[in-house]
Amino acid sequence: MAALFLRFAGTRRPFFDSVSENAYGIYLFHYVFVIWTQYLLLGVALPAVAKGVIVFAVTLTLSWAATLAMCRIPIGARLMRGKRRELARGT
Repeated sequence: MAALFLRFAGTRRPFFDSVSENAYGIYLFHYVFVIWTQYLLLGVALPAVAKGVIVFAVTLTLSWAATLAMCRIPIGARLMRGKRRELARGT
């Protein structure tokens, strides 16, 4: 395992950078999406593994989107990421 991490963890990937930057917001929002997605899948006849994959994918996507939307508001960016949002300057 250490050899795999040393080999592949050295390269930067934009996807993982974004997840890392928004991890706190994803953590804050995920519970609502987990509960409601599980509730919506309650009557669906699928194996538990399939439901788990669906809940994971929906929860990650929606909580990530909610975090990105919240960070577009200046106070949201300050609360979620601990920094001020940079204003776009057109000169």
